Amino acid sequence: MKQRQITQEQTERKQAQAVRFAETVLDDPDLADDLESLTPEEYAERRGFQIVENPRRKEAKPVARPTRQELEEENEQLWDTLESVRDQLDDMLESDGDGEEDQGGDTEDEDS
Repeated sequence: MKQRQITQEQTERKQAQAVRFAETVLDDPDLADDLESLTPEEYAERRGFQIVENPRRKEAKPVARPTRQELEEENEQLWDTLESVRDQLDDMLESDGDGEEDQGGDTEDEDS
């Protein structure tokens, strides 16, 4: 299991909160003393934390950006696709005009 990464300051703050919790909520002065006697590193190990300087910096991953050539190729493919769809649409409109002209649901007798 991956350890949660936190800073030294966060570890110290969590340790102090744990001490206060043991004293006030649990009413367990022995546990509070035990927690308080630990170094921040020992407390982090006990809790399964890993102390790091800046946890967010390690998690950042580089963003892959396409090259100019890749963008130009994709652009060309999109234009080809658009042209193909327009041709298909034109063919559909032309073939629709060759058959019955009134397939759109309009009434046949418009002079009424």
